[in-house]
Amino acid sequence: MTDGIIPVEERLKDLIVKKYGSVKAFTSAIDIPNSSFANILARGIMNANVLTVITVCKALNISPEELSDGRIVEAAYVLDEPTDILIIYENFRQALYNGHYLTIGELPATTADVNWLVDAFDTVLQVWKQKTDQEERLKVFRENRKKNGGKSYV
Repeated sequence: MTDGIIPVEERLKDLIVKKYGSVKAFTSAIDIPNSSFANILARGIMNANVLTVITVCKALNISPEELSDGRIVEAAYVLDEPTDILIIYENFRQALYNGHYLTIGELPATTADVNWLVDAFDTVLQVWKQKTDQEERLKVFRENRKKNGGKSYV
């Protein structure tokens, strides 16, 4: 520990233990020898090869960009497979409210900024849901009309 600042490797190790129970379980899960990973932590994570850093970040769901700056920040989303936009939004929303350091145009975001942003997203989702509901109702109406030989029944 230097000047009261915990090195990123130590914080990374703490996160690994929190998520996987042990470094050994983690290295087994990502298929990297335990001794190799111990060397990476000793030499510094940013001295590891890029593929290893990405593998570690992906397994821990943290941002490699933030890690390169010495910060451990949970990735807001992962797009390796189809993901429901509402799940992405909820993860984003949690990130906003969990004390992540945010900026807007390089200025620190205030709590009011975060609340405004969440309200804006909520409004967009409400409009989208209304539009989707209307489209679904119209689709059902057209299907019923087609079944009834082109006649509409209320």
